[in-house]
Amino acid sequence: MTGTLQLLFGLTRRVDRRTYITAGVLLMALKLGVDAMVLFEATGRLWGVWEYLSLAQLAEEVPMTSVRILTLWALPFAWIGLSMTVRRAIDAGFSPWVGLLFCVPLLNFGVMLALSLAPSQRPRAPAPEALPQSSGLKAIGGAVLVAMVMTAVAVFGLQNLGLVLFAGTPLGMGVITGYTYNRGAARGTGETILLALGSLIVAGCVFLMLAMEGLLCVSMALPLAAPLAIFGAVLGRSVAVGPPTSVSPVVMLLIVMPLVAWVEPALREERTHRVTSSIVIDAPPQAVWSHVVSFEPLPPPRELWFRLGIAYPTHARIDGSGVGATRYCEFSTGAFVEPITLWDEPRKLAFDVTRQPDPLRELSPYPEVHIDHLHGTITSQRGEFSLTPGPAGTTILEGSTWYQLGLFPESYWTLWTDTLISSIHRRVLEHIKASAEGTVPG
Repeated sequence: MTGTLQLLFGLTRRVDRRTYITAGVLLMALKLGVDAMVLFEATGRLWGVWEYLSLAQLAEEVPMTSVRILTLWALPFAWIGLSMTVRRAIDAGFSPWVGLLFCVPLLNFGVMLALSLAPSQRPRAPAPEALPQSSGLKAIGGAVLVAMVMTAVAVFGLQNLGLVLFAGTPLGMGVITGYTYNRGAARGTGETILLALGSLIVAGCVFLMLAMEGLLCVSMALPLAAPLAIFGAVLGRSVAVGPPTSVSPVVMLLIVMPLVAWVEPALREERTHRVTSSIVIDAPPQAVWSHVVSFEPLPPPRELWFRLGIAYPTHARIDGSGVGATRYCEFSTGAFVEPITLWDEPRKLAFDVTRQPDPLRELSPYPEVHIDHLHGTITSQRGEFSLTPGPAGTTILEGSTWYQLGLFPESYWTLWTDTLISSIHRRVLEHIKASAEGTVPG
């Protein structure tokens, strides 16, 4: 049993072609068999192969609890696949870095096929043979393992997108990388930092492969994670090359991070953020009002972030008139449902938000990805349009949005959310301006 576990989860046991193929087939059968049982229990029917591969259909038909079970069940297989693919690449005479391509969605199938065909470049010893020590690969492997475990704990277990996920995890990855890479022999600080940043990229690719994250979320988190990983790498290196201590900071980090996850929600203060944008329209308020209440379809967006998947408004319509009417602001990902709470024509329109779509459509190698923790990360509460008469028959149109953020640290994430909401405001306000000015007699 110990030998099997070392083969599957370790980084030293040799993996030849026969072992790689045999383990791959058996593990695939085990994973698919359990997946099929979970899906049958959740839906009462057997799923076909193409249905199983459709992430969008899984999200629509399978209860979220079952989706989380499937995701957690996939984590050990992702680690085994990465570990064995790296060792198979070494056994076949390739660079071990080739094995890291296992983390790249779609490309990983070609890599696994090629390694299943490539012969071993060394004769097999009669006894199990340990591979040459590779501190760099061990460091990345340990860092990715920390990322997978802590992300699963934070997202699926605690449902807490806070300090553990966005601060503790990259810091812990850096510490593991710096400590492991320098434990046998001291290496340069620059090398250690580059390796820590590389571990972030590898972990991001793993999340993309498992459809746990999309490219947009990974890209937005990277500026926050990178400095913490660098600091952790320097800390881990200093521990590895310094005199031995009674308790390693590596162990302390692994103990403290889960405790922080439990304590942090009680320390948070729920805050409501407000974003306001304004524009001057060459038309009187009465001519602008109708374009505020509802507006015709907007042209396709030119802004890069909207074209990459950030949700953007397409048109708006209203059922009824006055307080009690319901406004529907359609976005690229769905509709905001906005019951009118104040109707002061033509000066002010205010509304609550009772339902909203996802804030973005993730970039992913898969056709469509539904990421559970996108729901509730940005919660719009209410909105308001204010029309103020300006000089020479103009109107100062001001749009405001009040929202709450389910991400931490808020001081970092509001840099993104405030900017994106301002971009949404500008898109709507400029369209209203063009529409209103086009209706004013020349």
